[in-house]
Amino acid sequence: MTREELFELHKWACNKAFETMKKKNNDYAHKDDDPFANFRASLEFGVEPEIGLLLRDMDKSKRIETFVNNGELKVNDESEEDACLDKLNYAILCLGLLRERRGKPVLNAIITDKIIFCKNCNANLNLIANNYGYCKNCIEKGAITSSMIVGYTYSEKSGEDIFPPPVIKSER
Repeated sequence: MTREELFELHKWACNKAFETMKKKNNDYAHKDDDPFANFRASLEFGVEPEIGLLLRDMDKSKRIETFVNNGELKVNDESEEDACLDKLNYAILCLGLLRERRGKPVLNAIITDKIIFCKNCNANLNLIANNYGYCKNCIEKGAITSSMIVGYTYSEKSGEDIFPPPVIKSER
């Protein structure tokens, strides 16, 4: 696999995992608007939600281990790839629970339902709120020239690059 193929796999996996999470979260948290309701249920047994989540994640790791060791899985309705995608979603769910525990906002950006990646480094632009097609890091590092960004100007007064305010469209 080449680096480019790996990046393409990453995009595919993130999109696939995102669609799966929307469906499964609806099934597990359908009564309230609490996306962690099924993990909070572990409190009934004295287990913190993050630990309950990690136990479920371990189940997925064991499925992958079985596939690696045996070359097959006996239960056919969930592949080793499904287990990997579930682990990706468990990592994101755990991140959400940990941010909630610390009282940290989910994100300091607006999220859309469409995942968009930087044209230069493949960073997830939904996480850093930039709609020029390039992430702020690539712009700041000089990997992107000003002529590549529509609406860019240079302020001779301040000597700074001025980028147009981003227009973030929600597809919800």
